[in-house]
Amino acid sequence: MRNSASFFLSLAIICLAVSCDKDDRFGSGHDYLYLNQPSISLYDQMLLKGEVTAVRDSVVFDNGTSTYVERIEFGDYHLVKYFGANDVEFGTDSDSRCFAFQSISSSFACFEYPNKWQSTESIIETNGNKRIERAWDRFGKYTRMRIYDGETPVCAKEFAGESELEKYLYDANGFPKYTFTFDQDGILTVCTENIYEELDSSGNACKIRVKTPNGSYTIHRKIKY
Repeated sequence: MRNSASFFLSLAIICLAVSCDKDDRFGSGHDYLYLNQPSISLYDQMLLKGEVTAVRDSVVFDNGTSTYVERIEFGDYHLVKYFGANDVEFGTDSDSRCFAFQSISSSFACFEYPNKWQSTESIIETNGNKRIERAWDRFGKYTRMRIYDGETPVCAKEFAGESELEKYLYDANGFPKYTFTFDQDGILTVCTENIYEELDSSGNACKIRVKTPNGSYTIHRKIKY
């Protein structure tokens, strides 16, 4: 339910322009020990399947003028052993989040409520007259998402008359499809639309198109097994 405007502003500051085909390498020198792993594993943040050992994401923005290249290597148990972007190694800490996570971070209970999702199956949150009801399965996938203004169900303007938001959260392959937010006028609207293409033999998407009200981009993903 988060607005993406501040995300794109910070991204514009940190991104360096590099060529799309500048560097196809997966490996390089490692300057960090990676003892402090992310609280939500990068493997899960990227929605990966199978024994992935490395991922290289090239993020091409809709204006086509810049690319953000992020690279992650995995060791045993999907633990990160390299995390960097534009040839700069970041290392990891408990708050480390990959670029691809930005557009799906509110798509699973295991992401939004990492400390409580396994001990309960639903949650109700209130903000003034608005009430948000969520329920999920044992994998953290939402089975119910409803928003009320008082006792009136709230519909996203893109899906007029439809208040059962859980119907729009995932695509046919189970990937996060839409996320929602309130705009500056307090109207529920689509925050991101994610489109997954070019699935490989393990079911991993090698192309992810992300549309937002503030701009769109495409993630071209190279995966090493």
